[in-house]
Amino acid sequence: EPDEPEEVREKKRIAAVAKAYKVPWRRLFAFNKPECGFFVPALFGSAMFGTVMPMEGFLLARAMRAFYDDDPAELMNGVEWAAIGYTLVAFGALIGATLQFSCFAVIGENLTMRIRQLIFAKFLQQDIGYFDDPEHSTGKLTSSLSSYALKMNTITGMQLGVFCQFAASIVSGLIIAFSADVKLTLVMMACLPAMAGAGAIQMAVMMGMDGSSAKKEARQAAQVASEAVQNMKTVRALVAERATRDTYQDLLDKSGEGQGKLSSISGFWFGLSNGLLFGGMALGFWYGGKLIVDEGLAFDQMLQSLMGVFLCAMAAGQSMAFLGDVDAAKAAAHDVFELLDAETSIAISDSSSSKGQSTQDGQGMRIKFDNVSFTYPHRQGVKVLDGLTFEVEAGQTVALVGPSGGGKSTVFALLQRFYDPTDGEILVDDPATKLTEAGLVPWRKHIGFVSQEPVLFDMSLEENVKYGAPRVSSAELQEACSRAGMDDFAGSKVA
Repeated sequence: EPDEPEEVREKKRIAAVAKAYKVPWRRLFAFNKPECGFFVPALFGSAMFGTVMPMEGFLLARAMRAFYDDDPAELMNGVEWAAIGYTLVAFGALIGATLQFSCFAVIGENLTMRIRQLIFAKFLQQDIGYFDDPEHSTGKLTSSLSSYALKMNTITGMQLGVFCQFAASIVSGLIIAFSADVKLTLVMMACLPAMAGAGAIQMAVMMGMDGSSAKKEARQAAQVASEAVQNMKTVRALVAERATRDTYQDLLDKSGEGQGKLSSISGFWFGLSNGLLFGGMALGFWYGGKLIVDEGLAFDQMLQSLMGVFLCAMAAGQSMAFLGDVDAAKAAAHDVFELLDAETSIAISDSSSSKGQSTQDGQGMRIKFDNVSFTYPHRQGVKVLDGLTFEVEAGQTVALVGPSGGGKSTVFALLQRFYDPTDGEILVDDPATKLTEAGLVPWRKHIGFVSQEPVLFDMSLEENVKYGAPRVSSAELQEACSRAGMDDFAGSKVA
């Protein structure tokens, strides 16, 4: 719907793409083929780190059992055993977390680097018409260059570690719980999804919920303040101080309201998650007490079963909170592969042809526009050229004269082959060769073009002049500047 905000439309697009798109896993993992040796230690570390909290429950039950022993020697032996166990678990957590985060960091950073290199290279291969599309604006392209790789990283990088950590927490916790008592474990398993969800909610609240609306208002307020300060003369000239202040205040009020709503929502979910966790524990203690009274279940077995499920639920919930936006990652993979697989209408790699290269011999070049018509790809309703025919002989100087918008710049764009004619042909060289059959890279290297408003790069004037031919000598540079009427520019030296 055209009236919907762009953010809403993008969310709908992501949801639709994620639902229909099947990720080519083999092709995706091929990006990380050089790092395949890092996957095994990364997954091993994730599994080791996932067993930490369930093992804490097991050791806690053993320590509690030792405190109920009447024999001081047995008590100390049990406590020392538990202390050694906690020390080993601590070292295991250190090793597991180090392997998980360091190895997946190497995998993820290399994936990000390669995808960005491929995307940027593909941007450079696109024809000019690609950049005329409003959907391919500078802001959107630079944003996609930054965000696509990071989103795809969540699929092959830390996401795998989180899933492995999640599975290890569940499996180890249930093994510990079932080894103590089956009945209590089965009852606690009924609460496992709710407690795991509660743990995920708690982590999400503690890390900070999105609050994108409030952040947007705050950014807009900061932008208003910045623009007002930078353009204070204009504000004063228009006597717009009060209006500017009111605009700034309104945005701050909206941001405050958004933060207040976010805080209320966060508080509700945090309280609900605590309620679910304590509710599950209450059920476990109640049923565990019945089993102790009715069936003679030992206290340490009850505690081991209870804590095994409870702590594995907490660990699983915390792992779930670190799961990235899978839909956004799938949509990013779709967009990246679609871009990489797209064929350009004018391929820069088409440089093998030897036609149209007589300028290498220092000879002139004959150019002929034969009944050329042209319409810009993204302005199909406007015909810029309609049956244009003219010839330029070698060594001849020709001026194109016409009103603004008459197609003068379009002729030069076609001559540089930024676009191909809609109808008709452009012939070059003698004998005549179609421009579309000439080697593209050599052809462009033999064209010198200065636009009406040339763009200079952030470097010295000399470096700008040499940008297209960096290996020219100083004498050649001075000659080119002299022929272009630049020899007196910035003194007698181009610098």
